[in-house]
Amino acid sequence: MKKLLMMAPVTLILAGCDNTSTPAAFTPEMASFSSEFDFDPLRGPVKDFSQTLMDAQGKVAKYVTGKMSEEGCFDLLEFHDLENNTGASLVLDANYYLDAISQKKLLRLQGKCQLAALPASGVTWDTDDNGFVISARRQRYAHHLSLRQRWLSVGQNHRSEGRAIVGHRHAVKRQA
Repeated sequence: MKKLLMMAPVTLILAGCDNTSTPAAFTPEMASFSSEFDFDPLRGPVKDFSQTLMDAQGKVAKYVTGKMSEEGCFDLLEFHDLENNTGASLVLDANYYLDAISQKKLLRLQGKCQLAALPASGVTWDTDDNGFVISARRQRYAHHLSLRQRWLSVGQNHRSEGRAIVGHRHAVKRQA
């Protein structure tokens, strides 16, 4: 009985610590870029971030870093896939993202820093009325995003020449 009486105040204190406010929403830019460049989106206003994906052996497989403006645009986005030896560093310049080294225009933007096209490969992105990317198109390939009501990425559906392939998000270890 004494243990029960001692636990009651502790339980009441801990119950009062619950944060009942709803989490901040994803911005269209964060949600869209994270889906296209395979990193976990962050909620609310973000200044900069870094994420690392570890493989089963504990080695770094992928990492991404980004710096964002007050308007929510990526001023710098750098991503590397060490398993496939691919990656890029993109810097914002008006309505384009440029390769940080060559200064070549890689991605065309529309509206407020939203993906429009990757001209070199013929990829174009479609957005909804809220600015979220809902599909990517290329001649015989379509990539449609499956999103919950609050724009949380829950998976990606791919179609290539009539065959459907379901992709899954990777677990990401976040670093400060």
